[in-house]
Amino acid sequence: MDIIQVHDVEFCQDINTIIKETIPALESVVRAGKAKFIGITGYDTGVLKEIVRRVPVGALSTILSYARLNFHDASLLKSTDFFANRNVGVINAAPLAMGLLTTNGPPKWHPASDATKESARNAAVVAKNYGTTLESVSLSHSLRPAHPSIATTLVSIPTKKILKENLEIVTSPPLSEKKMELHQRILEEFRSRNAGHWEGVETEQYRDWLRNNQKL
Repeated sequence: MDIIQVHDVEFCQDINTIIKETIPALESVVRAGKAKFIGITGYDTGVLKEIVRRVPVGALSTILSYARLNFHDASLLKSTDFFANRNVGVINAAPLAMGLLTTNGPPKWHPASDATKESARNAAVVAKNYGTTLESVSLSHSLRPAHPSIATTLVSIPTKKILKENLEIVTSPPLSEKKMELHQRILEEFRSRNAGHWEGVETEQYRDWLRNNQKL
């Protein structure tokens, strides 16, 4: 296989386990020729950076960060130079932010704040008024990252229809003045409510669950 990824690293109760045990074990897999590269994934960019900082240079080839380069949160861009300086490629995943940036809205379990969800609903209306959908404009926004250190953007493609739509977005010409105006209006909608990330929400819920179940 090309790459083995250690998934959702922030949920590990002690990241020393990943640094001192998991990654060295995977390095032996690479040395054996059964994989080419090792990567880590997660939502918490601080944890991703800490692991990259503490492992030997070259041990990790990629990080996958999801829902951190969208209309509501572009904080991944603050870390791109850090990863580039350590020769770690950046995979930007979940450009629709786990369903947040869609016409139908996110699932009930979505960890975004109420203000962020309200901004997403308003943004969907704005997109409709411009003759498009929030999904389409969000993909266009994230699939054209301004920073060269974003190696690729990972999207889910469950149907041929969505595949066709994604290809049309990727191969479309540069944004027109009208589309740039739409992007700016949506950005302003999220900024007006100080919408942003939900870092720590899911991990705290998970640790609460562990504590409660350990008492049983």
